[in-house]
Amino acid sequence: MDKSPWVIRLKRAKRTLDNALTSADLRVTQNISYGSSMPSAARPEVSSVVIAPAAHGSLGDEAIIRGMTAGLQPDVAARVGLLIPGRTSLTSLDGTHRVLKGSNPFMPQTPWLSHAGTHLARRSRVLVVGADTISGAYQHGFLAQRVRMLNTAAAAGHGGALVNFSLPRHPHPTAVATLRRISKSITLYARDEDTRAVAEDLLDREVNSAPDVAALMPPNAIHPPRSRSRIATLVPNAHFTSLGIAPWKDIISYWAELGKRLSVYGYSIMVLAHDIRESPGDPRLAKDVVAALAQQGVTATAHIPQSALEAKQKISATQLCVSARMHACVAALSTGVPCVGIEYLNKFSGQFAWYGRAGAVVEETEAMNIEVSLRAVKTVVHKRKASQTITADMIPWLPLLDDMATAK
Repeated sequence: MDKSPWVIRLKRAKRTLDNALTSADLRVTQNISYGSSMPSAARPEVSSVVIAPAAHGSLGDEAIIRGMTAGLQPDVAARVGLLIPGRTSLTSLDGTHRVLKGSNPFMPQTPWLSHAGTHLARRSRVLVVGADTISGAYQHGFLAQRVRMLNTAAAAGHGGALVNFSLPRHPHPTAVATLRRISKSITLYARDEDTRAVAEDLLDREVNSAPDVAALMPPNAIHPPRSRSRIATLVPNAHFTSLGIAPWKDIISYWAELGKRLSVYGYSIMVLAHDIRESPGDPRLAKDVVAALAQQGVTATAHIPQSALEAKQKISATQLCVSARMHACVAALSTGVPCVGIEYLNKFSGQFAWYGRAGAVVEETEAMNIEVSLRAVKTVVHKRKASQTITADMIPWLPLLDDMATAK
């Protein structure tokens, strides 16, 4: 069958973008104007900026920012700017005030910065929160823009860091080529030892590691024994479909069957969405799982939290968490809730290692295997070990923000 002209054009466009990302000089950003330039009167009141991983609605990425803020003195958080993708305003890290209003620093769907982004990078120290967005599993242009921000700041003598990131064992070649172009003056901090080893091998440079900073978001203490009621939180992940791990109907079937089996063990079931954006679709998935459970005679509730803090409070009040969202696992482990993580993109095992033997991970090859998941549940419930408490002094890159806040 002949391919449609549109399919051919899209594939050509993708090849063109990939070629641009691997061949472009990312050491210093090109000054390409996009939209309205930054007004001359709108100068940053801060000399440093943190670039968040994703737009509002990803509760894991929100938890990272809240964890960073919790680990800093208030005056420091107020002096560091925060740039959230999709927004044109730069706010303070603690969200207390707007420090800059201008045009979009990033040129959407491209690897380039706008005039505003170039201007900002040349005037600031830049800290990029990588999370899982630097692996190439999502958008190559997203990574290239952040590398340009880092390298432009470094070329201007300000420096910066790429922190709190994870990589799969075999990242996309375009992502690896882009990461290799990061200036040697930029500090790198992976969020687990597995990623550190992968990154050092691929990039041939020193990489440090520290636990995911989202653990510092309150509540971040091990709770005393909970009530006698038994609630299990299930956290499905719609990315399993978008990344080709499993079809939507199979994801629903897996979580519904898991909920049914746990209800037999005496658990009440709560299905929680840990990403409230319309796409990839976790809220719809949570509701679909609850509907599938109802068809099997199991009463469950779907909870769509409006903030990362609300999500963590909900999870911390339950007796078990089974999650395909890594930051929901961090919320559970950092508050002493027995947790089973469903691995993808090599994010879970390394993060769980920071917490001792308080949780268990189901490897991606067994991600939809009910019996393997239930064995993991029995392990964390019946052989429960005390969870390691993550503290700010375990995250050595946090003082970089103090330095950034006082930089001139």
